[in-house]
Amino acid sequence: LLTTGKELRSLLLKIEVDSLVIEDARKLTSKCTKQCKLNDQQIDAIVTVCCACPLAIRVISDAINDSPNSTHIISLIQKRTDPIFSPLLQIYECLSQPFEKLKENKSTLCQLSLFGTTKFDMNSAANIIFGKFETSMEKKEIIKKLTELKLTILLFKSRHLIEIENDECLYSPSGQIADIELEDLFARQKIYSLHPLVCKFLKDKADDKEIVGDIRKAKYNYI
Repeated sequence: LLTTGKELRSLLLKIEVDSLVIEDARKLTSKCTKQCKLNDQQIDAIVTVCCACPLAIRVISDAINDSPNSTHIISLIQKRTDPIFSPLLQIYECLSQPFEKLKENKSTLCQLSLFGTTKFDMNSAANIIFGKFETSMEKKEIIKKLTELKLTILLFKSRHLIEIENDECLYSPSGQIADIELEDLFARQKIYSLHPLVCKFLKDKADDKEIVGDIRKAKYNYI
């Protein structure tokens, strides 16, 4: 935030919103699904299943918008409005849909969960996923890996599974190969973080057989 030439970033207070009041949740649902033109009953069903959690509402809304058969998804949601699950389990079920669509990228997201809710940059993410690059590795191969990681993180953002902060940081090689092309590629890096609910969800997924090996490798790189 800039005003009268002074930066007031440090004066902004970040507040985590676990759930909205029902009317605000309905407005958010209507806005996120406006291309589907849902009726009041359908909107109420989504709000109920998502427990008025804004993160879950955005995740489910994206699933509805992206589906070629959105009416089928909505009908399934309307059948699940009975309070048979705790609010947390209902939200986890909402997060499961975009998570499963990640396929081979599920492991990468779970590896990033080792940061918890701590903010991290692209360089930190690369260190935890790749470890130190071999000195014999060609520069173009390193750039390819880092570029793919950057695109993967943007994919996570598009699914509301990762958040991009307003802050920026300068690129620092920190053990990676220092090179002008790498600095150009990752100059003024964004800062990322995981929503607390997403972080808890991923911790539960970390024990899956197809993921546990990658988590162990990431822990080694982290240490």
